Amino acid sequence: DSPILDFIEPKLYVSQNSSVFGQFTYGTEHNLQIQTLVDSFSYNNFAGKESSFFLDSHKPENDSIFETNVHINNSLFFIDRVAHVENSNIEALWKKDTIHFSSHFKQNNRSNTANLIGKVALNNEKISLNFIESDLNLLKEQWIFEKNNQIDFFQDSIAFNNFNINYNNQKIGLEGSFGKDSSNALFFVIDKFNLQNLKKISDIDLNGLVNSKMSIENLKNKQLLKGTILIEELALSLIHISEPTRLGM
Repeated sequence: DSPILDFIEPKLYVSQNSSVFGQFTYGTEHNLQIQTLVDSFSYNNFAGKESSFFLDSHKPENDSIFETNVHINNSLFFIDRVAHVENSNIEALWKKDTIHFSSHFKQNNRSNTANLIGKVALNNEKISLNFIESDLNLLKEQWIFEKNNQIDFFQDSIAFNNFNINYNNQKIGLEGSFGKDSSNALFFVIDKFNLQNLKKISDIDLNGLVNSKMSIENLKNKQLLKGTILIEELALSLIHISEPTRLGM
């Protein structure tokens, strides 16, 4: 434990065998470099092992705009002791009001991975996030982010546009907005999801296509979930139901 860290942020723990290096130069060009090597750390519900952080910020001569590069690597990362991520890395370039980033995450002891490439646009009204050429390897299949997807973070709400992942003819996504305004609705959409995908992670042998559109609304500061789940050609082992099965909420 460090008395300095206890004073700055009591909830942050950093192991003793960690190091911080840095340098700053000021002149016709401004440069700031910081590098940290951390054996282990924890903060609230987050923890990590064998982590490194590198920041390089510089302002070229005759330019008023700083350009900042950030690199973060973790051999193991925990989120609330539930999601365990191994060999994760994040690279970002921040210039003016845009951050370009690329990242890779792998679930510990699983084949699930995420390759996320995109940009963040910053302005006074909102923060916009776009994923470009990104994919999730889930259920041993590659799910691709739909083009022109966007998430907008406003002060009182969050909006999703074309935020879908696709594999073959299957789609899972979010559309709409959610916030304090009760007239807004966020829709969780499932289109032609094949239940055979679940066999790859369980012993249950299911067949059928799931279609669903469910809305999440804010009604007097209480979240209301409603919608319909339709399963076509449902089959379980030797039991077969040829008529579509509808589950309503």
